[in-house]
Amino acid sequence: MNNKIHETKNPIQTPKIFVISGPSGVGKDTILNRMKKIYTSNHYVVTVTTRKQRTNEINGKDYFFVSNKKFQQMIDSNDFLEWARVYNNNYGVPKNQVHLALSQNKNVIIKADIQGAKTIKNIINEVITIFITPPDISKLAEHLSARMSESKESFRLRMETALLEIESKNEFDHVVNNPEGKIEQTLQKINDIISNR
Repeated sequence: MNNKIHETKNPIQTPKIFVISGPSGVGKDTILNRMKKIYTSNHYVVTVTTRKQRTNEINGKDYFFVSNKKFQQMIDSNDFLEWARVYNNNYGVPKNQVHLALSQNKNVIIKADIQGAKTIKNIINEVITIFITPPDISKLAEHLSARMSESKESFRLRMETALLEIESKNEFDHVVNNPEGKIEQTLQKINDIISNR
């Protein structure tokens, strides 16, 4: 009975899980922050990480920042849908957020690195993966070098990794180019994918 009432209020037939991925510096956080403000009916998973918090980030909103010990406890408790070690830090997708959102008939949006996106797709075949590409490599390099948190070695590693990751874009269900200064265009393309799933 409750299900029928819920279905009447919300026209979504079956909520879906979407994974947004792409190389470091491509604009995933900017895109997702805008999506959260515009497309409020989706649930945006907040990733757990052991990475150091950046000055503009809010704990519990951008990420859940935890110690290595706490992260290991969460692994041991099987709390993650998927987790990975990326650039010497751990990142995990909490299962409870995904399950709760689906039970509330909401589409789930997960930000994951390339490895994480592939792992989630292997676990849940119905997941729809979206790869964000930069307009060109020089713009990606500009974005990475603009980050005060990037050392020369970190920058080099991220650029090398980005080039390899871009080569795997055709393994994703959808590829969306993120042109410089045209975020509305990128948002529209992603929303079209979500709306027409």
